[in-house]
Amino acid sequence: MDNSKKVAGCIIEIAEIIISAVLITLTGLMAGSIVIGIIVSAILQMVSGSFYPALNESISASITSNFSFIMIIIFLVLYLKIFKKENLKDLLYLYKGRNKAKMVFAGIFAGFILCVLSISVPVINGDIALKFNRFDILITPLVFLSIYIQSSAEEIVLRGYVYGRVCKAYTEWAAIILNSLVFSFLHLNNNGINLNGIISIILFGFLFSLLYSKTKSLEFICGIHAMWGFTEEIIFGLPNSGKVFDMPVFCLIKSSQTPFYNEKFGIEASIQTIFIVLAAIAVLLYNRHRNKNIL
Repeated sequence: MDNSKKVAGCIIEIAEIIISAVLITLTGLMAGSIVIGIIVSAILQMVSGSFYPALNESISASITSNFSFIMIIIFLVLYLKIFKKENLKDLLYLYKGRNKAKMVFAGIFAGFILCVLSISVPVINGDIALKFNRFDILITPLVFLSIYIQSSAEEIVLRGYVYGRVCKAYTEWAAIILNSLVFSFLHLNNNGINLNGIISIILFGFLFSLLYSKTKSLEFICGIHAMWGFTEEIIFGLPNSGKVFDMPVFCLIKSSQTPFYNEKFGIEASIQTIFIVLAAIAVLLYNRHRNKNIL
């Protein structure tokens, strides 16, 4: 009887963590699109048009959408304060032994290398061809900032809230596995999602959780997550989990639907990305077993 009560209690607690994370994300996005969206959209509208014509409606909408993720963090902080009587920082790994800026740049570098490795396969195989489009001195850095905010909000909810609460209540492995499943669930509605895409996103969630456990640095994870999306979508002009940017640095001049490139979902749904992420996971698990630092 006691065991059944414990199991029931665990199921209820895990369900509460998952449901609250999903609801905070969805309601935060809806509120953010209204509150923050209006503010950011108004600012962008003032500097676009005749003053900065390159900042068109499509680009403004993309930047505004990313900035609206700020509301997710606000909702999460309020939820923890009001309902759990907790502070968000108590759930996060905020590594004090390393320079935070250095960890952000280390994550950015790792995200860039990871993405370029995946993109190089369809380029070499002739599945995609790219040409230089333009680098806008205002728009490109602004888009990176907006993507960093979006990625950070996702990481704070997933690697912070979900991971932190499950890790405190149960085990780190439970936190890693559950975190990966919630991460994939939040991407199920993306344009062009398929089986390879789902597998890849679950593996990315697993990889990010392992890296978070290894580095004890949320800054590193935010950097790698943001730079993957920025490299794929903004630098190379490919679909990023189904999203396409209007003015990338490079743009596609041809593409083919192959196992190495998915024209709708991007390289996340490609077999080489799955194998690259699996290889990274294998290295982390091996080093975890040997208790060696790799960063």
